[in-house]
Amino acid sequence: MHYENGIKQTLFQTASPSISTPEGTEQSYFTFVLWRNDDISETGTDIVDFELQVALEDQAMLEAIPGELTIGRNGLVDVQSDKASARWRHHLRELTGYTDAAS
Repeated sequence: MHYENGIKQTLFQTASPSISTPEGTEQSYFTFVLWRNDDISETGTDIVDFELQVALEDQAMLEAIPGELTIGRNGLVDVQSDKASARWRHHLRELTGYTDAAS
């Protein structure tokens, strides 16, 4: 992302598939790394807090969907605002050798 004030931001996100824990519950791991060219004298706490709020909203939505999230092209509908996620899934399909009729 590029902002009018000159700040550039790159957000890398990853989520693990659901795994069964020893207690028999399903659990996923979600991680994000945020790179910005802000003034280094600032801590960035407000920025990280905002991104964490968005991530928690995403987590709640994803955990409400039963089953696994597919990487197949025919299983999801992408929107322009989700371009990075669509590109990531494309690379994941290439990396894993996944193919489907829509690929």
